[in-house]
Amino acid sequence: MKLWTVPFEDLMISTRFGNTHVVASGSIDAPALILFHGMTFSAEEAANWVLDVLAGLQLQSAIFIGYSMGVG
Repeated sequence: MKLWTVPFEDLMISTRFGNTHVVASGSIDAPALILFHGMTFSAEEAANWVLDVLAGLQLQSAIFIGYSMGVG
């Protein structure tokens, strides 16, 4: 993050699964964009976790981008 040229804020969001580290960056007036990694992510539990993160960020909606590690 030392090379990141846009101001950012480190946040800890409390969820039913524990705390989630979030890096918030960019204009607060822009649509929310949430980036996910695909490591050890359970589809059933992911929905509840995402709802908790959105609530913690006080967001009603967001654009989501992520990747999947696939199945072996």
